[in-house]
Amino acid sequence: MNGWPTEPLRKLVDVNYGDSLPDRIRTSTGKVPVYGSNGIVGRHDRAIASAPAIVIGRKGSIGALNYATEPSWPIDTAYYIDDFPERLSPSWLFLFLSTLPLAHLKQEGPKAGIRREDLYELEIPVPPLPEQRRVVVRVDALTSRAQELRNLNASLVEDASPTYEPRADQRLKQFAGVSLALEGTAPIST
Repeated sequence: MNGWPTEPLRKLVDVNYGDSLPDRIRTSTGKVPVYGSNGIVGRHDRAIASAPAIVIGRKGSIGALNYATEPSWPIDTAYYIDDFPERLSPSWLFLFLSTLPLAHLKQEGPKAGIRREDLYELEIPVPPLPEQRRVVVRVDALTSRAQELRNLNASLVEDASPTYEPRADQRLKQFAGVSLALEGTAPIST
């Protein structure tokens, strides 16, 4: 990738197992997000992962990625990475991992999921830190712009729906009225 040096994930970070946290133990009023294999599944009052953290679905939503911006508790259906060397931006690693089909690493069988050893073998490009940051800023800007356009499109569709349908209905009635008037069976009125 652009001639950047690569390293296996195992040489860059530790991939940690999430820890069990049954619903009955969680504190719903806690401020700490609890992450499952595909996002926040509850709250608690204690964290096991510092921020930022990359949470990777291990079972269930295998390979799904989440980026925790505050201390969190990833449960045992997920892995997490929360300690990064100075030369590796957490956002860069998350962005790069997002480009990989991690679900293809799934192991079949009674304990289907991603093995940590398979994650550790992934080759990660490690450009200079300023380049990592530049790429992340650019992708964030493009992602933000894409979301703005999706929102604009949704609002245009929403705005158009009530106006087009009544107008179309009104035009049909006008057309029908004109047609009937021309046939002599109804007066023309608008």
